[in-house]
Amino acid sequence: MTIPYIIRFWLYLIFLIPSVLCALFCLYHFLIDRVLRKALNNHVVMLILFLGVFLNLTDIVWYIDFYRTGHPLSLTEAFCMTWTYIDYAVFVSITLLIAWGSIERHILIFHQNLVSTQIKRFLVHYLPLFTLTMYPFIYYIIIYFVLPCDPWIDFTTSGCGISACAYNTAFLGMWDSIAHNIVPIFTIVIFSLALFGRIWSGNENRIPQGWAVCDGKNGSPDLRDRFVIGAEPSYFVSTTRFLHVRRSEWESCTTCQHKHSIKSSGENQPHSHFATSSEINLTPPFYVLVYIMKL
Repeated sequence: MTIPYIIRFWLYLIFLIPSVLCALFCLYHFLIDRVLRKALNNHVVMLILFLGVFLNLTDIVWYIDFYRTGHPLSLTEAFCMTWTYIDYAVFVSITLLIAWGSIERHILIFHQNLVSTQIKRFLVHYLPLFTLTMYPFIYYIIIYFVLPCDPWIDFTTSGCGISACAYNTAFLGMWDSIAHNIVPIFTIVIFSLALFGRIWSGNENRIPQGWAVCDGKNGSPDLRDRFVIGAEPSYFVSTTRFLHVRRSEWESCTTCQHKHSIKSSGENQPHSHFATSSEINLTPPFYVLVYIMKL
């Protein structure tokens, strides 16, 4: 059953407006809030939102106009090639970024040592984002504008019916289907279910490997009633600022104490933690919701 163009027009238009507004609202807050902007877990989301807005304001708008008039916005081969290029390149880029985001969540939650240095962050975080964003644009430039492609243009079909250039050969068709559709979809499903299962299995699986919650269990000290107070509620909490002590220190400690002082000026407060005779000085502002210790 074919959906009439007029129904497609209204369905696209009704959902396009709130989609663009919500994406712009989220992007605005991501960009103006320094903490949100610098958080590694938000970078892939910002890229997806930006590409989504771009796709909505170009490709989707052109589809809406086609369903309204019955022909493309411009009856030229150049416009049809550009429309098809944007449709494929941006969609695949978003798909690959979502797939990578499902993988990166595991890294940022359970393997933060992989992004603990500037070089590691570049190799594990920034380079994949850049590569997966740019690769589809370069790939489809080659497909539609470099390799020989003599498209059969049909101005009565959405996208002018020239998408077949991506399937000029059996290899290109197989690569496009597997690398740009099948693999990303399976990656998203598998890693999302794996994350859900790992969290659902219990609290202990939320703590990075080699660390434990200081809740009085498994030989750890019970620090559930102690908190470190920060000056601003919006500061991003990183695992490098969680309190951690070696098990051997706590096993030999009989009078461990925890002290903190707060200046009235509202600036960064000095914070000291005492365990036996050693002192660790930290500089908030930050919030610690739970103490964890390195085993």
